[in-house]
Amino acid sequence: MIRQEQREWIQGHLEEIVTAVLTAFFTALMFRVGLGMLFSIVTGLALAYGIRLIAMRRVVASIRRRIPWLRGPTSPA
Repeated sequence: MIRQEQREWIQGHLEEIVTAVLTAFFTALMFRVGLGMLFSIVTGLALAYGIRLIAMRRVVASIRRRIPWLRGPTSPA
């Protein structure tokens, strides 16, 4: 079962994706560039969003591993 906070997280991201796709559609329509440009815009948005969701977590985790004061509280040895 999906928890409430996970459901809100998914819903928030889906709203962002739909907003971005609609923005791309109306941008392509406004400039009359056709479906080829719409496909390019949506592909670029998908790549950027994928990087945001997947790669940023890895980047933040690797930075936290390398910088000691970002690791959080540690127990005394």
